[in-house]
Amino acid sequence: MKQIKHLIYSQKVIWRALNYFLYDSINLLSYHRPSIKKKPFNKESINRIHIQLKKISLDHYERESSSEISTMSLYSYAELLAKSFSILEAQIEQEGTESKYLPSGQHYHEWKQDGGFASKYWPVHDLRNLLACKGNQFFLRAIVHGSVATLDDTPGFSDLDLAFIVRSEVLKDADKLLELRRIATEILILTYAFDPFMHHGPYYIPETDLKWYPEALFPSILFGYGVELLDTPQELEIWPRSSDDITDHQLNTFERFFKNWPANPFMLKDSYELEWVLGSTMILPALYLQRKTREFRYKRDTFSLAEKDFSPEEWEPIRTASALRTSLGPRPKPPRPLVWLARQLRWPGLLQRWARRHPDSIRRAQKATETLGPDYPLRVLRLLQSMRSKLPGSAVISI
Repeated sequence: MKQIKHLIYSQKVIWRALNYFLYDSINLLSYHRPSIKKKPFNKESINRIHIQLKKISLDHYERESSSEISTMSLYSYAELLAKSFSILEAQIEQEGTESKYLPSGQHYHEWKQDGGFASKYWPVHDLRNLLACKGNQFFLRAIVHGSVATLDDTPGFSDLDLAFIVRSEVLKDADKLLELRRIATEILILTYAFDPFMHHGPYYIPETDLKWYPEALFPSILFGYGVELLDTPQELEIWPRSSDDITDHQLNTFERFFKNWPANPFMLKDSYELEWVLGSTMILPALYLQRKTREFRYKRDTFSLAEKDFSPEEWEPIRTASALRTSLGPRPKPPRPLVWLARQLRWPGLLQRWARRHPDSIRRAQKATETLGPDYPLRVLRLLQSMRSKLPGSAVISI
């Protein structure tokens, strides 16, 4: 049991470290230091990850656990990450789980004929062109998922959801990780070109995780609803593991968010914060059902299924968020020349900075604040409290 807990912790730590490398630290790039070759990592984040890696005995460098790092070069971090993946791969076994094949979705050309040719999807087409060059060298699968993939995206709200399965040989090679980070920067810029207020980045799933797959991190069913961006996506076998720990962590994160949200006055400053509030509310039915039934469903299908378990009063914040989502109206979209400039500078944050300061971003948030009302966080917490009471082994929250 202790070994399993250690392995779960190791898998989480390394996934966070990869996510920081390919998303969070890229978001920290500024106009003054856009070069990914010279930009040092955020001191607080790199120290936290370094200490965690030390705890699971994955850092073979001769450093004291208590020592702090003022900076770490990009290559040193890539070396540490590559070594960590090599060790984790040797620890994970396929025993004790039943395998299944990862489902395949629609191919890009089919999706394009069915409606993906619309001009609003130009970032998807640019991403497809980017991956046509080197995508197969780095990824086993690359998909668009969510409402853009199913062509029922909501104008003014839907984001560009992406997921990539990263080849094991890339994860264990520092030089290849650096090249992957350059590609990840372009991917993030195209993601923000579609939705500059997106509050999460692309999912980068290590091939290593397929041997012991945490479904709650990225449910495999989403691949079946996705659009395949590679010409030759690989047929992949996965070995799912129980991942209630991830669902519980997600529920706890949203609970803390709404508890800490200032109730008086209730103010959303811009559309980035607005999309975070609405997205955090509307993911709750999916998390509730997967924790209750241990079945993973497409998010769109979870609303009607989960609603049956709650009173109309308890379900009200979901109805309010859904109605508000469809009535927001167009959001500011970065002009093509600005996207081109962001790609030249390798600076994804340029697009978010432009969008958050746009007058329409502030106007939409102010209108939404009036619709949601000052007690919206409390209403969401009441729904969460009711969800907790219906989940096995889950503590009921106090509000």
